[in-house]
Amino acid sequence: MRKKRLDNLKQYWGVPSKEVYSKEQFSKIEKYFVSKHKDDYSLDQVTWDDLDMDSIFSLLNHTSSSIGEEYLYDVLHRQMVGQGELDQREQLILLFESEEDIRYQTMGALRRMGKTKKISIFEYIMKSQERLHLNPKLDLFCGVGFLGSFISLFQSFGSYKWKLPLFVFFVAFNIISYYRKKAKVFDYMYIYAYILRMMDAGKSILKLEHEILAPYQQRIKSALKGLGKFQRGSFLVQAGNFSGDPLDIFMDYLRMLLHFDLLKLVSMGREIGRHQYELVVLYEELGKLDAMISVAGFREYLKGDYSIPVFLEQKNPFLAMEELYHPLILHPVKNSIVLQGDIMLTGSNASGKSTFLKAVAINAILAQTINTALAKKYEGVFFKTVSSMSIRDNILYRESYYVAEIKNLKRILDGFTKEVPTLCFIDEVLRGTNTIERISAASEILKKISTSNAVCLVATHDGELTKLCEDYYTNYHFSEKIEEGDVVFDYCLKPGVATSSNAIRLLEAFGFDSDIIEAAKARMEMLLHGG
Repeated sequence: MRKKRLDNLKQYWGVPSKEVYSKEQFSKIEKYFVSKHKDDYSLDQVTWDDLDMDSIFSLLNHTSSSIGEEYLYDVLHRQMVGQGELDQREQLILLFESEEDIRYQTMGALRRMGKTKKISIFEYIMKSQERLHLNPKLDLFCGVGFLGSFISLFQSFGSYKWKLPLFVFFVAFNIISYYRKKAKVFDYMYIYAYILRMMDAGKSILKLEHEILAPYQQRIKSALKGLGKFQRGSFLVQAGNFSGDPLDIFMDYLRMLLHFDLLKLVSMGREIGRHQYELVVLYEELGKLDAMISVAGFREYLKGDYSIPVFLEQKNPFLAMEELYHPLILHPVKNSIVLQGDIMLTGSNASGKSTFLKAVAINAILAQTINTALAKKYEGVFFKTVSSMSIRDNILYRESYYVAEIKNLKRILDGFTKEVPTLCFIDEVLRGTNTIERISAASEILKKISTSNAVCLVATHDGELTKLCEDYYTNYHFSEKIEEGDVVFDYCLKPGVATSSNAIRLLEAFGFDSDIIEAAKARMEMLLHGG
């Protein structure tokens, strides 16, 4: 059996996760991140959504437990702006990459905790004490009443006529009240059982021997000591798993009749309230180990096509990446970039501008969260990353596209800090309004960004904007070729401003009528020459 479990763990090592999460499941996974204090460098929801970081999380996530995936989700939201925590994470990642025995023993211990898509482990840990309201007096009455009526059946005093109805009453009343209560507290019974599995996982990890694990083991040991009373007598509580074993069936009937598991829940709830700090410590230490194993597995999946970022101690914003790529593209075209100032990207539709922006942003985030860059070389200062890319009309709040966009741009400008430079990404600035106002306002906003403690990458179709901002922004572009009537993209970054466009060519390539094509070309010539 042990060999079978080991073979199963090896089978999934270095293989991308195939788990698909719904919005409801993500709303559970995010609870740990949402509950914690947000610092100035945490990714905001707009940036997270712009970059489709849920998909990046799903690609990385090969955790063994619910705790691990909740912790990993938090890690990817929080960009480190110092080397200390990243070095600690790197130590763990390298340990799990190089020490196979340690890796699989840790994974085995963590996997026994399991995953649940129903509830957030952290949310229930934090709220179980305040939300679990049981009346132990009623359960005591049920237990004592049943035992008393049962014993009275075998006593000589009193009439059997009232003894048997009393016994039947307590059997029926206890079973009915038990299932009514159990339906209300089932999630808590489940979470208490999960906490017990957390404690068992912690005890298994204490048995491992490696100096890198020592500080984590010390904190786990201290947490387990504080939670000792919670575990005592925990066998009385069942999480609702009906195994079919005769002893389990017998115990299940006793629970229904005596309510001793509900009484035990009360004392367990009190212990959680007294030792929430220790419980959170245990949660975070196990979560960190699980998350870093997942990162090590992600690196294995990359098969060496990544680098460890080098962070510079300098005040001026700087970022250089060689052969960077987007993690969600199967056969990516790699590009290199040096950011010593702001950059403006031009190019025709579908040429790769937005994908490149996202690739740079995602790599900056991965570098400052899991110390891993999908590039041959990554070198730069610590940044705060923010974006305004995938704007949509908000019908619910009656916001137009333009209003939503200016709010996002204001959010970027208001978020600049003197301590840490901002790395910002803007796709088609102010595209929700007319041309003259768009270019006038956009040029001034971009100028303001360029004079702040920030580096900005902006993509645009506006040739006029490149001229107005040429003193502040270095121009790069993507382009395409026409081969046998088809538009072919090479997705390679090139210096300078794009000199071609393909909007009308794409109409033609997709089979629009020739009269539309010719009329569009004539209209374009008239506008170009007319100004």
